[in-house]
Order: sequence, then C-alpha cells, then structure tokens
Amino acid sequence: MGMKMLGKTIAAAIAAVVLSAGARGEEKALCVWKYPAVAQQHKRLVALMQLAIARGDTAMFENVARAGVALIPGDKLWHYNLACALAYKADPAEALKELAKAIRWGLRDAKMIESDRDFARLRRNERFAALVKEAKDSAAKPVEGKVTMKPTQGVYGQTLTVTEANAAWDFERACFVIETELKQPPETLAAAAAKYTGPAAAAVCKYLAEGTGAGNGGDLYLNRDRGHSVLRCGAFPWLTPVAWERAAMAERVDENLPNASFPGHTVFANVSRTRVGVAGRSFARAAMTDEGAAERLAALYLDNNLFVCPAVDDYGTGKFGDVFPARVPFLTATLGRSYTDTPILEAFAAASAALRPQTKRAIVRQGMMGTVMQWLMRSTMRGVKTQEDYLEAGAHPVVFSKDFLDTGRMVEKAHALKIADVPPAAKLELVNSRIFPVKMPMAGVDYPDVMPEAHFLTPVANLIVLRAKDAKRTFFFRARTDNAPDDLRQAKFAWKVLGNPLAVDAVKIEPPAGDIFSTPETGLAQITVDRENLHARVDVAVFAKFDGTEWGAPAFISFMPVPQELRAYLPDGRIDWIDYSNPMKGYIDPAIAAPRPWKDSYVYDKAGRIEKVQRSIGGEITAEFLPDGRKITRYNPDGSAAAAVKVKYVLRENGNRDVPVDLVCVEDGREQAIK
Repeated sequence: MGMKMLGKTIAAAIAAVVLSAGARGEEKALCVWKYPAVAQQHKRLVALMQLAIARGDTAMFENVARAGVALIPGDKLWHYNLACALAYKADPAEALKELAKAIRWGLRDAKMIESDRDFARLRRNERFAALVKEAKDSAAKPVEGKVTMKPTQGVYGQTLTVTEANAAWDFERACFVIETELKQPPETLAAAAAKYTGPAAAAVCKYLAEGTGAGNGGDLYLNRDRGHSVLRCGAFPWLTPVAWERAAMAERVDENLPNASFPGHTVFANVSRTRVGVAGRSFARAAMTDEGAAERLAALYLDNNLFVCPAVDDYGTGKFGDVFPARVPFLTATLGRSYTDTPILEAFAAASAALRPQTKRAIVRQGMMGTVMQWLMRSTMRGVKTQEDYLEAGAHPVVFSKDFLDTGRMVEKAHALKIADVPPAAKLELVNSRIFPVKMPMAGVDYPDVMPEAHFLTPVANLIVLRAKDAKRTFFFRARTDNAPDDLRQAKFAWKVLGNPLAVDAVKIEPPAGDIFSTPETGLAQITVDRENLHARVDVAVFAKFDGTEWGAPAFISFMPVPQELRAYLPDGRIDWIDYSNPMKGYIDPAIAAPRPWKDSYVYDKAGRIEKVQRSIGGEITAEFLPDGRKITRYNPDGSAAAAVKVKYVLRENGNRDVPVDLVCVEDGREQAIK
C-alpha cells in the first residue's frame, strides 16, 4: 500500500468518533443493547476504511481501525482490521498484539488469517504461526467475556422475553436478529379455536376448528409504545407477545421504530404515539426521514414484518395536510391518532390465522408475509372490486382508515389462497449505466445543499427529492420479482402514477429510448418528470403478476419537489431563478431540506449558457457563483470572474440535528454570515 496524507475532513470525522466513544479502561465487550447507538458511527467508519483501502492509505486505515476499536470494544473485526493496518509497520509487535485480541474475541478462521495478503510480511514470524494455530485450536471454544448465544425458548401464546443471550446485532440491516424456538402448547389448535374473538370470528373459528386455518402459532407481536396501544393477543389463540429484559428496556431498544428480525416468524408491530419537540412528527414520517430507517424497515418488511402506526397530524388533520415525503408499503400509516392502528393490526392477525397451513409455511419461508398482507388488505378494501380497481389510487392511499377495511372479505380471500396463486411483489432498482445514463446532480455543486437527491433507495420504496435546476428530469427504473427456487414463471409489470391530477400530468412513463426489447411491462421503464410544472409530491406505483395470479403488493417511487422552493423557468425551459427562502410559507421538514434565506438568479451569456448565479437576500445581491458552484472572489475589468473558490455548505450547528437550521456557506474554513 502507498502512504498518503490523511485529509483534515477525514481526520476530523475519525476524531469525532473516537471522542464520542470516550475513554475506556480494561476492554470489556460492548453490551448488545448498546449497538443501535453506535450503528451509524460504525457505518461511517466502514465507509472510511473502504476509502483508505482503495487509496492504499495505511495511515488512514490505522486511524479508522483504532476508531472502530474505541467505538465497539470487544469487536473481533475491528481488532482484526487494526492488525491488518499495523502489519505494514516495520515492528510487527503491535499488529500481532491486535491479531491476538481479534482471536481472543472470537475471530477463529485460521485459513483466512493465514492467507490474508495484509499479513504477507508476518508469515515467517513464529508468533504469527502460533496465533494461526491458536485460532484453529480454539475454533469451537466459547469466547470468554461474551454472552454465549442461544435461541430464546417459548410456547405459542405465552409471553416470550428476549435477553442479551438471544440477540445479535446485524450491522448490514441495522437491526437485532433474535433466534427463537417456540413449542406448541398441550392444547390443540382446534380446541383453542373457541377462544378466538378477533375480526370475522365465525369464519376464522370454523377454519381453526376444522384444521384448514393455520392459526397464529409462530406469529409474534411487538408493542413499541410500552403498552399505550396494545393488540389483544388473547383474542388470537397462540399469538405470542414479545417482551424485553430490563437491560434492553434501559437502553430503550423496545421503543419506537421496529429494530428486530425474528427469522422464520411473522411479526406484527405497532407504535401508537408521536415524536414530540421542535421536529415533532409521527413515527410513520420518522420511518421515511430518520437516517437509515427506510432501509431497515424495508428489509424487515421483506422478512415477514408488518408495522402499523398512526399518522397523527402528518396527514389530513394537520395544518399542512399531507406532509409525508413518500408513499411506502413497508409500513401502514393510519388516519388519526392513538388506537387507530389496532383495527389494522387485528385485520392482519385475522388474515394470518385464516391462511391455509401449507400456504402460510411457503409464504413465511420466502419472507413474503409482509407483501402478501399488504396485497390482501389493499385488494379487499371497500370500493376495490376488480383488478382494474386495484391498479388505481383508491387501493393505495397514503394513510389507511378502518372505515375502508373489509376484514371479512380479507379473511375469506386469505383462506382461499393457494401456493400457486400467491402474487409476486414488485421490487425496484434505479438504473444508471452506460446504456441508460442518469445525471445525478452533486450536492454543493449543482445545487446549494448538503443533502442528496436520492433520500432513500430500497427494493420496495424510493424517494427522489428533486433538487437540481433542470426543467425535465429522466430516470430509469428496473422492476423485478424474487421467485421461489423452483418457480420459473415470468412476471409482467404495471406502472401507475398516483397523486393529484396536476402532479400526475407532470410524469411520463414510457419504454426506454433506444431499447427495442425492453418495455415497462417487461420491467424497464423510462420516467420523465416535468419539474417545471411539478409543485407537489407525485408517486409511481409498480405492480407485478404471473399468469394466473392477481397483481401483487406495490413498490413505490416518490418524486418530491423541495417544499419551500419557488421556481421560475424561461420559455425555453432554462432556469430563471430559485427562491429558497420559503416565500409560500409552507412547512419545511428539516430532514428533507434546511431553511435557506436566499434567492439564486441565473445569468446567461450570448450563447445561452449559464455565466454565473447571483445570490440575493432581501433583494440585495450578496454573492455570485460560477456554474460549477465556486464563489467568485475577484473580477476582471470587464466584469468576468478573475478568481473563485470552492464553497462548502454545512448545517449551522445548534446541538439538535432534528431542529430546523440554516444552511450556511463555509469559505476557507470560515462560516460566512447570513444577513
């Protein structure tokens, strides 16, 4: 590896993580319940480490790995990474010491250690050989100082308590993974059928008594609001409520947005309260705005999880109406406040109980319970009678109301479902390739902000915040399905634009230009957004079906103009000006865009190219910028730019990342005053 100087920005980022980790004495493994608090910092360090490796910068590699060790004590991989970084130093002692720690904390893959190229200089070292042997000999031994993992044991219908010994943290999905072993109680399901008092009781009791309904054995319930709005588990025989040990509750891992996967089980979860404070919001909106939340919830949704929470004031009853930035399937937002979530939860639990046993096993095995339940609920809503109805906006509201549920029909449809009739769920990918290039603007260069255009991109929901100045934007999306291993059926797809009529008219879906083989129906679509005439969020729903099945659960693409911007375009489509100062006095979600008190006006040369951008506050020009975002600092006699500097945009610090703050410019390391 070649050595390079550690940049100030990267060094500061690493120092911040080390500082936040705090001083530590003798190393003790971090309690698993503390992992959510360090997950985002860990993610940033991994990105920095990958950058260091790509650069061949061993000094940066070492600094990042030391920060990782400080952040997560007892983590075998960070100790191992630090050993790899230190192996390039002349003295191998510290590298060997860190490798020993990695082995002591559970990294026992002797073959990987021996063949790792980072240890090439150490292979003839006797201590290295001894450590390789130690790893091999201790492979089956427990790690001293760490809790030995074991599945949590339970019985259908009885409270299942999760302890540290049952939980592992999955950094990839940013959630706990809880292994469970649930047993059937002595009472048979047929005998328990009489205890069912949930929705559509006559039908469900009949299915359970005759053995054609699977019941809720293996289904779990997670309450995320500490008992505020609780599903009546006793109304659903064998539905198992989940509790957390005191240490977990002390770290508040049992609250708010879901953060746990229970492989092989269907999970119903709800939180029927709201986040308070200056940046108050429903947890439905928090799921779309919190860093990493959409990605986590989408992954859980595709792993048999269903999450329900009220929209509170974020939709309908609030001052600004619909303030959700996107339409998503990985949660069900309900109209109103507390307790509006329970009818939806009960409908899901009833439909799950009504599924035929073999059908339910196949659905759970493929991780499809979330998508199947969404399809069942949407396709049986009042007013949705045909497949044509299902493809319209009425079946896919932003928020759901119990008044539109037809739980009896939902239960009947669930019971009639056969394995071959389970519809596929559409999944999406934003395409940007040599054949289908997409111009994704850069924050701070193409527009004055630090936030990216792609707010989140998941297989089932995508949010593109349209920040660039262009009047027309073109995107390519590819739709697909995940078939079962022995299912060779080809899916076809339908694309529908949802939103108010003016927004719908601003979106065009067509076959990709230049590709005579691909069409939206076969999975590839070119989506053109008329940003000039788009003044509210617009959503594209994508559906998939096989021959013989209905259209399945939708995936969504949401295109959102920044709410506080007002724009004007020239007759030929070129941008004239953008007023960022919220002249319409609309609501500003700080997670989508920071307030900015300025207006940018575009000046063109005789050839029609942007010559400069004039920034004004209160009608007075305060600065001018070149088209590449650099600030002009000196002019030639003819008024052209003689010198310019790069400008960095940052959020003004105020100690609370959720509170709206101004976006300010930093020039030569100094924050520029905004007057």
